[in-house]
Amino acid sequence: MFKKIQISTLLQIAGGTLVVGGCLLWYSQKNVQTKVRNLPHYKESIDIISKHKKALSLLGSPVQLGNVDLYDRKNNFIGKDTSQLRIPISGTFNSGFINIHAQRFISTDEVNKEDVGTGLKAIGKDNFITKSIELEMEDQTILIYEKK
Repeated sequence: MFKKIQISTLLQIAGGTLVVGGCLLWYSQKNVQTKVRNLPHYKESIDIISKHKKALSLLGSPVQLGNVDLYDRKNNFIGKDTSQLRIPISGTFNSGFINIHAQRFISTDEVNKEDVGTGLKAIGKDNFITKSIELEMEDQTILIYEKK
């Protein structure tokens, strides 16, 4: 009635599942990193840092940005009202982290757009305002930008 399955067949299935699962995990991580890099306050912060002379002189040119640590939920999150990102950065002289703090701006038009069925406000991803940008290095922390 039932045919015996060979161990080699089971090993091939397990190996294939491992490879496919690993590729899917890598792809999903890459996709989230791309979404984070496309956030308006991320792009604005990188623009501000690239024009900040003191930060560039401390880091040294060329400057390279690392990936956001997706598992560090204490320092990297996008909430309902606030966003905080901690991005590794390195130059020829020094390295550290860029801490980006942003606040969600809700206009009066968006408050009026209420979903009747769920009661959720229609909030877009483009309405974050960068509040502060800090360059945190091993020996010092520099406030690069602060909006009052």
